[in-house]
Amino acid sequence: MFRGTVTRRWPEISLFLFGCALRIALGSSYNVRLGYDFYDQARNIAWWMQHAELPPIDWSRAAYHPPLYYVLAGRLAKAGLGFTGLGLISVALGCLRLGLLVAALELYLPRQRMARIVALALAAVLPASVHMDVMVTNEGLAATLAMLALVLLPLVFSESARMRWYGAAGLGIALGLALMTKVSSLVILAALCAAALFQLARDGAGGTKGRLQRLAPILTALAIVVLCSGLYFAWCKVHYGKAFITGFDSWRSKSSLLDADKAYWKRRPPGYLFGWNLDIYAFPFYPSAARPEARFFPQLVAATFADYYNYGLAPYPAIGEPTRLANQRPLRPSVVRPACLSVGAGTFIAAISMVAWAAAWVVCWRRRAHGMLGLLLVPLLAVAGQAHFAVTVANDTEGLVKGSYLQYGVAPLFALFGVGVAWLWRRRPYRGLAALALAALLAVAWYVVFCIVVA
Repeated sequence: MFRGTVTRRWPEISLFLFGCALRIALGSSYNVRLGYDFYDQARNIAWWMQHAELPPIDWSRAAYHPPLYYVLAGRLAKAGLGFTGLGLISVALGCLRLGLLVAALELYLPRQRMARIVALALAAVLPASVHMDVMVTNEGLAATLAMLALVLLPLVFSESARMRWYGAAGLGIALGLALMTKVSSLVILAALCAAALFQLARDGAGGTKGRLQRLAPILTALAIVVLCSGLYFAWCKVHYGKAFITGFDSWRSKSSLLDADKAYWKRRPPGYLFGWNLDIYAFPFYPSAARPEARFFPQLVAATFADYYNYGLAPYPAIGEPTRLANQRPLRPSVVRPACLSVGAGTFIAAISMVAWAAAWVVCWRRRAHGMLGLLLVPLLAVAGQAHFAVTVANDTEGLVKGSYLQYGVAPLFALFGVGVAWLWRRRPYRGLAALALAALLAVAWYVVFCIVVA
């Protein structure tokens, strides 16, 4: 039986193993000190090696984060695990997240094998994901817990009462722990509440009693979330005057909070959100699309499909080798062309995903598939949240726009890209577009392989 399963599922198994192999290969050679905000992360971990209470917000630029990851990392570090070991734990979390995606695709796209394979292939090679999964940071744990929450969210809207209650219990715990790791998972909470409101307004089967029966598991999930994380956010409210704090509430970063005296809508010009930038296709590294005129979405594409800030996805050149500069760091010139191809391909992948998102929204709305609507809301709200943060702070030297910041909520986009490609492939007039999308996926994969193996 096992042998038969392996034979039938060899593409899925191969892609899963390939994604794990990329992360293991990069993690085995990556210097974790090159990761995003490593020294602030390390300082926060060091606090929890010596203390059992929350650090002051000014302790480091990572001290504003909820404590779950840092408590665990601090205890592991105190037991003798070094930072390289903590980086390998991020690798393991990345592999686990891929496994959860496999389960989600089997569960929610049971009759769309091509869509599942394409979705898994994109998740396996996405540069922002592979790179994040070798860093010492709370992002990996937050994204993995959020992925578990996304798998469970539609079950809360199941036709089966038993499944609704099981799903609610699991979702509440996963989402509560995710919020104790990073507040970004509030997006999933908001999507859950919105989907519940859609169901409450549109599904009147069984009258008031039927509505209450469907609503009760969702309220239970919310209660579990509050039990898991409410005390921490109440503590923040008491000590800092706001439940959800950011690094810019610390004196260490207040000087970076530009235009804080301006009205929100005046902090960025309209072109920041609605304009584009072609520089990312010639040199997809900072400061392209950041200076002299910042553009949000080109930065986001470049930071998702390339190492936009040049934090060591490809090894830095050795002394005496040819060098270019990107974000004031050395860059191998040979990496530029594969990065350009990846970002160009990523733009096409993002476009297909957006069109598929709009089509899926219409279909799910008509079918009253409220759990699926909740999933569709997650990437939309995640991107909106990152745009809001970038507008609020309005400082393009701070690295506010990162593909890694969205990895907790991109799983539905992987599935949508797969569904979009499969839909195009089934229709002969559009098969060329499907082939182009698959070629784009290969270009992204080549960039990651080039960085890890060739460069």
